[in-house]
Amino acid sequence: MNYEIETISASSFFNSYTKEYFNETYEEDSGNSSNCTTESPTSPLEDSHKTSPIDYNLLNDDRNLDNLLYLEDFYRIQSNYFSHVQNEIKPWMRKMLANWMLEVCKNQNLEGDVFVTAMNILDRFLSLQTISKRHLQLLGTVCMFIAAKLRSSSQFNAETLVIYTANSINIEQLLDWEQFVLQRLHWDISSITAYDYIPFLLNKLNIIEHKNIKNIRKYLDTFITLCSTDFKFAMMPASMIATGCLYLTIKYLNNLNSIQCEQILHEINSSINCTIDTEILIQCIEQIEDLVRTELKMNL
Repeated sequence: MNYEIETISASSFFNSYTKEYFNETYEEDSGNSSNCTTESPTSPLEDSHKTSPIDYNLLNDDRNLDNLLYLEDFYRIQSNYFSHVQNEIKPWMRKMLANWMLEVCKNQNLEGDVFVTAMNILDRFLSLQTISKRHLQLLGTVCMFIAAKLRSSSQFNAETLVIYTANSINIEQLLDWEQFVLQRLHWDISSITAYDYIPFLLNKLNIIEHKNIKNIRKYLDTFITLCSTDFKFAMMPASMIATGCLYLTIKYLNNLNSIQCEQILHEINSSINCTIDTEILIQCIEQIEDLVRTELKMNL
């Protein structure tokens, strides 16, 4: 298909493709699933994705987006806590815990934002409080317990969570550590995540009500949740992660050339009302792609 490069936009990309194209792409890419599969647009949390009514008054008011951009740094990890806070906890332990938490959220059909919020709470706590490695799974369980109350209409049952840990914890520990985490974070647990930016970006790019928005969101869910399993993304702004994931979604769904990629990247970056350095954003995108390739190799 020929494109008018000088007038191209994200919305024109999606609108120029037929429903059959998206269906073919979905069928070709859908392979064997796994905990963190990224080979297909099927999110690890696809069954939990619930479409809420679109509030255009909220999305069209730039003050809401500005507030997110202002607050996001308060909820971003500022340094590598493995090197100066934690003595026993290692990055590979966090990765293993994240994969387990993702599987639990998937099995309970919870929204992707529950998992991402839980990981943010976990990282913020670990950046403040030294713990033993024997308490790591307990902490992850508590973070899911808290995040579901914030981000989902479906709550975790405490007994169910205990069962997921193979009864390595009990309900009393779960509730005690819930208070411990909340107090350590001063009850400030309404994290800003990449998911918070997605409705604003989709709206500004005029694709929020696209006929294939379900498949678009599946790609986004996969990329965002995958980023949360890797610690280096915990130190990146949520807006940058959202921008990078949306860019890759458009790129992969439309097979863009280098000129088109550059133009779409500029459009997405401009739509978020902030001046993310292009070179830094490109580095973030490359790291997301590297993570995708690594996960694909592991799941082959």
